[in-house]
Amino acid sequence: MSDRRLTARRWDDEYRNQRYLDEPPLPFVDRILDTLRADASAWNGTGLYVGCGNGRNYLPLIDAGLVLFGLDVSAEAVTRLGRRRPALPASHLICDDFRTFQSPTARFDYLIAIQVFQHGGDADVAAYFARVAALLRPGGLFFLRVNAVSTQINHAHTVVDRKTSAGSRSATTTGRSPAC
Repeated sequence: MSDRRLTARRWDDEYRNQRYLDEPPLPFVDRILDTLRADASAWNGTGLYVGCGNGRNYLPLIDAGLVLFGLDVSAEAVTRLGRRRPALPASHLICDDFRTFQSPTARFDYLIAIQVFQHGGDADVAAYFARVAALLRPGGLFFLRVNAVSTQINHAHTVVDRKTSAGSRSATTTGRSPAC
């Protein structure tokens, strides 16, 4: 059995065992909504949620009014999500592997991946980001959250020095630091 099919079967088992069923959405969902509300073209556009699972983070985004396709490798998760919200267009809930996913639309205005891109090896991660680049319109928004102890993070920082009206100085930091 291929690694991809094995991964899908493992996630099917997780969702059969009620994975995430009673867990609240992550606070990151509110940050996504705030960011999209500040960008009318994205808010009024179409998005893709990679790893939508049974909907704990996906449904609050839909409830807020987003036009959002949900994609998951687990057929069980997609089926359960469809049962939770039968009013969702069936065409908006897709069971597929993101690395080989072919979009039903030209390009997405925003793409969301919460705790998905941390799975797999270096080749998988490279494939994830290649698909993001292929599926996201130029200037589109990409929301990424990873949550793994072994995840390497490069913090971005640059120092911007400003003189305040009272004559004191303040600094804001953005740029690159070594991996943690």
